[in-house]
Amino acid sequence: MKACAESSAANGKLPEFLARRVFAVDRGHSSPCLEWTAALHLGYGWVSHKGKPHLAHRLAYEAAIGPIPEGLVIDHLCRNRKCLNPDHLEPVTLAVNTRRAHPNYVSDDMSVCPNGHALEPGYVIPASNGSRRCLRCERGENARPYRGPVKERTHCPQGHPYSGHNLYLTPKGSKVCRTCRAASYRKAAK
Repeated sequence: MKACAESSAANGKLPEFLARRVFAVDRGHSSPCLEWTAALHLGYGWVSHKGKPHLAHRLAYEAAIGPIPEGLVIDHLCRNRKCLNPDHLEPVTLAVNTRRAHPNYVSDDMSVCPNGHALEPGYVIPASNGSRRCLRCERGENARPYRGPVKERTHCPQGHPYSGHNLYLTPKGSKVCRTCRAASYRKAAK
């Protein structure tokens, strides 16, 4: 990380009161993220300006580009909530911002979700904000398939049998190998 208070204030990207609280961090984008280093709220930079609390990325956008259009929110194209780089900020509708942030959300004009599932009737969940979600993604159908019930373990990971004197049941019902337990006590006592 390198301090960029001087460079960002000099090139006019950020006003001085914001520029002195950011660091340049290269995260592989065309320009480095200018990360907020002061107070955070839900991961976003938070600053008091002219006696009122503000989200720092909104102030940075307004200072560098201009007013945020009515009905739009600022989206971080770099997906870094602490970033104040105006090149990484874009005004979009709340629906677009939500869709970008949550890949399981799908729009009305999509026939296939981002994971390739067909959006057939019965496999789409309406969300409270008016968008839709893919039911197959929500169920985790891209996860490993179900392999049946877990089999009863008869031996500990080191191969000792869970039987007779070697079996200890904890108050919660978990099985513990007495041989391994004794070995761990001996090792801890050394």
